[in-house]
Amino acid sequence: MPPVPRKKRPLSLLACFLYAFILIFCWSITAILCVRPMKGSGWHDSYASVGPCTYSEAGNAYGFDCDGWENIMTQGQLAANDRWRRTVRVLGTIMSVAAIPVSSALCARGAVAYIQNRYSGEFPFSKVMALADRGWINPTTMGHALFARDRRKYLSWYLIVSLCICALGALIWPLQELLLTQKSVQLLVVEHEGAPSPSSYVPDADIAGLSQVNSTYAIGATRAAIDTAEYWDSQPNIWRDPENACNQAGTWGRSCIRDPQKGGTFIFPLLGNSTFVSNLASTLNTGLAVNHAFRFNSSVDCETVPESTYPEPCSGFTASTTLSPDSESGDQIFKVCVPGNVSKFPWNVTRNRQDISEELYFHFNSAGVSALSNASSSLTRRCTANTTAGYFQLPNNHNSTFGPVLEEFDLALSADTRMAFPPKGTSSSNYPPEKLLGHAYPIPDPPESPALGPLLTAALSLFGPSTFFSTRANTSGSENTSTTPDCTDPIPLYYVASPTFGSAGPEYAELPRCASTSQSAYNTDLRAWLGALFLLDSTENYKFRARDAFTQAVFFANKANLAQAASIPDYRRIIPLDEGVQVERLYMAPAGIAVLSVIIGLHLLGLIWVSIYSAWVPTWTEVLDALAVARLSH
Repeated sequence: MPPVPRKKRPLSLLACFLYAFILIFCWSITAILCVRPMKGSGWHDSYASVGPCTYSEAGNAYGFDCDGWENIMTQGQLAANDRWRRTVRVLGTIMSVAAIPVSSALCARGAVAYIQNRYSGEFPFSKVMALADRGWINPTTMGHALFARDRRKYLSWYLIVSLCICALGALIWPLQELLLTQKSVQLLVVEHEGAPSPSSYVPDADIAGLSQVNSTYAIGATRAAIDTAEYWDSQPNIWRDPENACNQAGTWGRSCIRDPQKGGTFIFPLLGNSTFVSNLASTLNTGLAVNHAFRFNSSVDCETVPESTYPEPCSGFTASTTLSPDSESGDQIFKVCVPGNVSKFPWNVTRNRQDISEELYFHFNSAGVSALSNASSSLTRRCTANTTAGYFQLPNNHNSTFGPVLEEFDLALSADTRMAFPPKGTSSSNYPPEKLLGHAYPIPDPPESPALGPLLTAALSLFGPSTFFSTRANTSGSENTSTTPDCTDPIPLYYVASPTFGSAGPEYAELPRCASTSQSAYNTDLRAWLGALFLLDSTENYKFRARDAFTQAVFFANKANLAQAASIPDYRRIIPLDEGVQVERLYMAPAGIAVLSVIIGLHLLGLIWVSIYSAWVPTWTEVLDALAVARLSH
């Protein structure tokens, strides 16, 4: 060794600790931001994470609160986290450039101490040159040292250690860029510290609210909907499973047209679980809120039965008419019966799934059949409506579609928002626990005229008082007045009697949109309506018309009952909608965080060891530059 005074050189230790501090700082902040924000308790992407949440109604205003509101991130905290994210990204870019030069420089300083201690006398010049040339970052040198036949001339354990240190430093940042992603997500963020404020609310029906519906209002709404319905009406309250063939448009007709060669237009029935009705529009997405909604799905089927099965006497709702009292062949009679209690609520007040079945009979006597078709015998048909009521999960930010009907649904165990009934003069945030809505609403006795089953509601809306049928069945006037052009008397469900192939009865094959307002035409219009919708033609071209007519009427009955239930303040449910705030956040899988932490730890341990080694041992030079090597050669 050259006869030069030796001294300790702590600069490498200072540089190492500065590098290590910045690296640990960047990685720690990055790892924390991948798990939770620097400011705030967590990345909350659902109200369920800060719940349970409650709402209360006061007129047109809503009170909303969540038990964990103090954990919700504010706009100020979001801005602070965004600054942290940008800072570590900038520092990371700088460190990715500095990693190899800094690591190599620190290893070069340690090489002097290594040579001085390892080869105090004579030393192998080839090994010194490999270290002096910083062979750990030189592919040619490392190739000779690792794979050449005379590799022992160049290889030293310090060269291997330096190679590992620099390789780990070079691997950190590309691997981080590979594993680290920046996602744009919708999160729960409030303007100021306090309870969240959903962007909007929509009312929904509940079984408790349904128990308070007055059937008079529901029947009136159903009758109005039936009278004004059109074939191409948009029906946003119909929900269809994605695989349903009728799921391509907003109407129930346009997406369900058969090939004209197979029978022209035809309204597919709303059958089974593939289609159901909710008070909420099928396009609704609750965003950050996880909630369930009330639903009905009904299927209707009609079959011809013996005349003896017609209930006589009818114990429920019944209606009848004589189509042509002056007929030479005798009275042409049509009658309808829906057995059952017309003043009893048919559902149990439970949020679990439940099913009911209803029956309706209608009958044409032989004179009525022969007058309206080619057949001569009487006709009796039985229509059965099976209806399921239950709850399903609404679409939100965490799922792509709605959930199935639940066999059991306990509101108290769900993440749904719940209603609170604060005492008068008390803010919604201070209501007593016993007033918190849990499993059941406070339910009083049912009204005098409770909601009825959908088929019974539909029958009353088609054949009950103040209907198209009732007005014409109970009026025998001969007044002849001109019909106004603005269609003041529409024909209910006229579109069900749309044209089909091979019509055998042209008189009743198709119904117009509007009926005559002249009393002299009442009987003719009623005959046409009953014949087109409910009489089985001998050629069976129209055998599904009764089923289709009742399917449509039952849909309107379900829709009306749900709408009425959703309008009763104390017994409805309020669904909050909140799209959230779009936030840029860092994400890395836990396994990736663990792997990178190990790599960074090994890299820094190696650098710290090299730095302490070079700073602790007094050396005759700082680095093995050209001048130092020249001194060694003499």
